Amino acid sequence: RGGDEFGESWHEQGCLENKQNVFDDFIAVADGLVADGKVDRSRLAIEGGSNGGLLVAAVIAQRPDLCRAVLCGVPLIDMLRFHRFQFAKSWTKEYGDPDDADAFPGIRAWSPYHNLKPAAYPAVLVTSGLEDGRVNTFPARKLAAALQYLTTSDRPILLRVDRDSGHGSASLKQYKEELLDEHAFLAQEIGRP
Repeated sequence: RGGDEFGESWHEQGCLENKQNVFDDFIAVADGLVADGKVDRSRLAIEGGSNGGLLVAAVIAQRPDLCRAVLCGVPLIDMLRFHRFQFAKSWTKEYGDPDDADAFPGIRAWSPYHNLKPAAYPAVLVTSGLEDGRVNTFPARKLAAALQYLTTSDRPILLRVDRDSGHGSASLKQYKEELLDEHAFLAQEIGRP
């Protein structure tokens, strides 16, 4: 709900106290694909980067059974502290301000980090860039560590921190290497098409 696909009203219906709508939309689409026989859950992978990384992290916290594999790039995950780092204070217009006592319970209800619990999580590859000026590497590290500790499945939880990149690949060569890693990860987890 961050683009202009359906207008600003649609975007606003996924912000602040309405943020859960974003996760519900995503889960409904994935469940719909399975229900319609388009994909078996054991071959379903989801991916998101940046705000989309937050999205897939929240989705697996809420529905660990949703899919087999997850690519989670440069995510925010601790939504009770996100605004204290770099220039993220400006993002409170989208997510809400956890320092506001009225907003705090709503943010806490969907914050990925605060809703992880012991469960059979899917295979997850979390990626981050050491030179990221938007989202520091520690949310990615925190997510990978929490999932490794909490998962009851034997599926891998991996962290890839690139020392040369930021909020995306630093070069075409690096982009290709990252894409190769991600495709190898998915091929290992869900098989080849």
